[in-house]
Amino acid sequence: MDCVWRTYNDGQTLWWCSGDIDVELMKGYLFLELLEDNRLSFCGENLSLNTGHSLHDNLVSSLTNNQFNCITTQENELGNEFDWLWYKEDRTLQIIWRPEDSREKQLTLIIESGAPVANVLGTVYYKESP
Repeated sequence: MDCVWRTYNDGQTLWWCSGDIDVELMKGYLFLELLEDNRLSFCGENLSLNTGHSLHDNLVSSLTNNQFNCITTQENELGNEFDWLWYKEDRTLQIIWRPEDSREKQLTLIIESGAPVANVLGTVYYKESP
């Protein structure tokens, strides 16, 4: 993914990343943005999800069907069906889905360090628990 760091005093965004994703969990154009108020914008166009949670899968597919749209979320309770964690020191975002009748599914985004407003590489890894 292409990523851009923002300065911490701009009042809006810490970073954003975008790119076309094609893994078993997700397919389509994905745009992620970490906001200063500890919220994550999960955006995209023509995204299809295969998380095992029909509510998440259908909502994201409906919202992004032939249009760009976002869901903005704040992590209030870890360990539920959907979590995201930002590890600032490691420049790593983990997004975790925990379906009831399937294995845990996880996307990990690692963002290269770089100067503000310069493009850097964000590498995405997909993993399912055994």
